[in-house]
Amino acid sequence: MKILLINPPIRLGHKPSFFPIGLGHIAQILLNEVHKVDVLDINAERLSNVKVLERINVNSHYDLIGTGGLITIYNIVNYIF
Repeated sequence: MKILLINPPIRLGHKPSFFPIGLGHIAQILLNEVHKVDVLDINAERLSNVKVLERINVNSHYDLIGTGGLITIYNIVNYIF
């Protein structure tokens, strides 16, 4: 199964200061189960909503797309999905 994990932006006014450890753990578990996993770290790359959709559409052959996030970024996650 081909899976995309998305780390949404957290604080748009601040530079990212940490690696999403939980996302890394999930990715490794999926890799151990012989899945193909890509991670899109919007928080680190500071991509616009349009760029995120372009990235996802270029690789639209994902079987599953997963994300998480805080309520403060709900509008961004809702726009993407």
